[in-house]
Amino acid sequence: MVDAAREKRDTLPARVAELGRIVAELTPTTDDQLVIWCDLNDEQRAIERTFDQLGVSYSTVYGSLTTDEVERRIEQWRNRETVALIGKPVMLGQGLNLQQADKCVFVGVTYKFNDLIQAVHRIQRFGQTRPCTAYIIHAESEREVVATLREKWTQHKELTASMTDVIREHGLSSASVAAALTRSLGVER
Repeated sequence: MVDAAREKRDTLPARVAELGRIVAELTPTTDDQLVIWCDLNDEQRAIERTFDQLGVSYSTVYGSLTTDEVERRIEQWRNRETVALIGKPVMLGQGLNLQQADKCVFVGVTYKFNDLIQAVHRIQRFGQTRPCTAYIIHAESEREVVATLREKWTQHKELTASMTDVIREHGLSSASVAAALTRSLGVER
């Protein structure tokens, strides 16, 4: 943990510089919004400074804000008053509909697959009309983390395909699905 934290700290300037490059390349307009995901307060502050330098408007959300202020900032972004929404997957990565954006950038990587997939699904969800792109910025030394996330993503896709097949075959009846899953697991009751 200590080494991972040190690596995050040491690579912060390079990761935020890469974010700046990506954002400049995307040349966001009022019709092209972004969601920026970070894990550390230092990352969030560095992103804010970079966006200030680039002239990119943003709404940033963090834990010490009141609920009303968080909602105000999210609405500011939803109303297209700002280009980027900056936050942590632990805070904004579950349940929100952010599909007016079709691009997100992770300014760092962790082993937390659920946080990653939930954060991606804030933009890639029902009602999204465009293909979505997620950029994951990581240090060379974090290749193992990325490989683990890719493996988990593959497992997720396989599980989703299996569940889709079960639902197609048996419908959404809970008794029918439970019976199918019990048979597929080979469990005798």
